[in-house]
Amino acid sequence: MVKEGKARPLLGWLLGVALACLPIQAVADTGDAVTATLIILGSPEEAGGGAGETECEPFCAPPIPALYSTQRADLLVDLNDDGNVDPGDILRYTVLVENFAPIPMEGVSYFTLIDPHLELLPDSPRTTLGAVESYPLGEAMTAVAARIGTLLPKEWAVLSFDARVREDTPPGVSALVGQGLVYSDTTSPVLTDDPDTPLLQDAVHIELGKPPSGTLAELPAGGPAPEPALVKLAQLTPEPEVLRVAEPDTDVEYAVAYANRGDSPAHDLWLVDVVGPYVHVQTESLVPQDARVWQVGGLQLVAARFAEVPPGGVATLSYRVPVGYTVPPEVAYLSTRAMAFALNAPFQLSDDPLTELLYDPTTVLLPYRCAGEGGWTWEEWRGGGG
Repeated sequence: MVKEGKARPLLGWLLGVALACLPIQAVADTGDAVTATLIILGSPEEAGGGAGETECEPFCAPPIPALYSTQRADLLVDLNDDGNVDPGDILRYTVLVENFAPIPMEGVSYFTLIDPHLELLPDSPRTTLGAVESYPLGEAMTAVAARIGTLLPKEWAVLSFDARVREDTPPGVSALVGQGLVYSDTTSPVLTDDPDTPLLQDAVHIELGKPPSGTLAELPAGGPAPEPALVKLAQLTPEPEVLRVAEPDTDVEYAVAYANRGDSPAHDLWLVDVVGPYVHVQTESLVPQDARVWQVGGLQLVAARFAEVPPGGVATLSYRVPVGYTVPPEVAYLSTRAMAFALNAPFQLSDDPLTELLYDPTTVLLPYRCAGEGGWTWEEWRGGGG
């Protein structure tokens, strides 16, 4: 069920770029001399002549996640039969979760936060394996979460849920956005992928007034890409020797920042972040202090409400999580995106400003062994472990 040409060849490459091959600068004491090493993706020849005494070498990617997931939306009820998504219409979201590893994956789970300009239809969430539930989170949010359980090699589960576009969707909201997170006890988490676009692990983006086909709204064609309005940063304490590699007993400080670049105030703005799995928020670290924490399956949601953010204003949410031995050894990183939405603004997903990729998740790596040191390689996964 994995799409050839999109998921298999590119998954390891993308994770190597977005998750592991971050710019890392280390200094080694060699007695009288100090040697600086910049670890980047690429070869010394690619570094060019401006590197001077800097030595460049590739940094291995983390173990490839064994799960792949797609999430798409189709028009289920079209009130005026025009083929476009309009207020009052009903969308059906379909999620596929597949284990393409040669070994079973245990404790597989799924989570998504519904775009607040959608209304989840009662009793519509369903799954072919395990159990799925909806979670009302206050008055502004609804989540869908599933505990799929064990997926055997090459086995998949299909989930779906229906949602109505709210009749009172304001004119300033031109699109609906959604993306799920799949996690497991025996592999690293993955974000869902819109199978109707050539991008990998991108969100479902539906423009109102148009058919619900995959769009590339996050990567506009031509010209410089716009600076994201929502970013998520991570800082480790104590500072690690390798950038964003969290040894046990490390604290990770997350900060989510939203900049209102519009011409009008953002009313009733919510900043929401996904925490976990396998780590938990230290509630005394929450800023603002009235931020709330919900438990949804194996994840936590941290949310803060801001009554108004004026044009040019910034709203921030921060918190701290300790990384300990509760994280399974098969999990090589933690990777999620934060969310922002307001009554008069579209649902947005965060970008990690530390990387060169646009609209990618914020990732904290955990200690792992490179391929060739007992870890799986991509060819071994694809070849069924032989």
